[in-house]
Amino acid sequence: KTIIIKNGVEEITLKKPIEKENGIIYHFKEFNSYLIVNEFTNDEMIGYWVNKDRKQKGIISFYAVHQTDHKSYKKEVSTSINGKWEVTFSPNSNSSYPAIGKFKRGKNNNISGTFLTETGDYRFLTGKQNSDGSYYLSCFDGSHVFLFEGKVAEDSISGIFYSGRHWNTNFTGIKNDNAALADPYTLTYLKENQVFEFNKKQLDGTSYQFPNKSTAGKVTIVQIIGSWCPNCLDETRFFKELYEDYNNLGLEIVAVGYEVPQGFKEQAERLKNYKETLGIPYTVLVGGTARKDKASEDFYMLNEISSFPTSILFNKAGEVVRILTGFNGPGTGIIYEEYVSETRLLIEELLEE
Repeated sequence: KTIIIKNGVEEITLKKPIEKENGIIYHFKEFNSYLIVNEFTNDEMIGYWVNKDRKQKGIISFYAVHQTDHKSYKKEVSTSINGKWEVTFSPNSNSSYPAIGKFKRGKNNNISGTFLTETGDYRFLTGKQNSDGSYYLSCFDGSHVFLFEGKVAEDSISGIFYSGRHWNTNFTGIKNDNAALADPYTLTYLKENQVFEFNKKQLDGTSYQFPNKSTAGKVTIVQIIGSWCPNCLDETRFFKELYEDYNNLGLEIVAVGYEVPQGFKEQAERLKNYKETLGIPYTVLVGGTARKDKASEDFYMLNEISSFPTSILFNKAGEVVRILTGFNGPGTGIIYEEYVSETRLLIEELLEE
């Protein structure tokens, strides 16, 4: 049987099943994780989700039932989650960080939307809001399993954010149509009097120096990613479209991947699979282990790498035009659509210079 994970409008089709003694295994295509189904009938599934990249608490049991309940919820919600919310995660702590919640309530009290942060969004969240204002939102993409539970009361929102079994924190917020985050193009910048250059290995182990003849005189994007990162996946899919549309006009893209395994061979294998699975047509290099401090050390000419992904756009003269920290993908709706339009327009302008 085929398994398709649905997060709102997103659909994730798992690989063909493999029968083992301990159950039927369904691998995710993009991530180093899989489902083990121990019991499988027409009405239910019981098993485990295994995330091999998480050393602790990387196994979560699940129970799934075939959804046949389409009854209408006629009782109205007292205070709707609809709208834009100015949110703080881990408030009153040293690890607090700002976010924006954008949600819509549909039929049968269904809700959808996402939280945007300064390092990316929490992707396609869907759930329900009850008549008393309480709600839940969740997302499962193969790399993360997110659950947000809370309550809306007049113009305030509160709740708890669970990321798998390993982490949780609370959050609070207020309704604010003018809520805004820091400009993502100002968080990472090129230090004064520094030259952007690096030397990394290609997937076959050969050296790759940037800049080089293949990027000289071309508009170029350097993309700092990890194959384990869903926001990186969203960005890579968009960059693939950019490359296919503009490469023949002079656009080059070079990705540098930071991976969970420790050794070069294993890191290269992970990125090779990522490149083949997504059909990435541009160069992918091995950066090292999946740590922001490692990436910051490699790209010392920048103030820091505070998020995967981070992308650097160069004009034909090799000058840095802009640096984007994080990525807000298609789960953010119009915000993503505006980014796509603005980026395409900017690249077209740079290609004409």
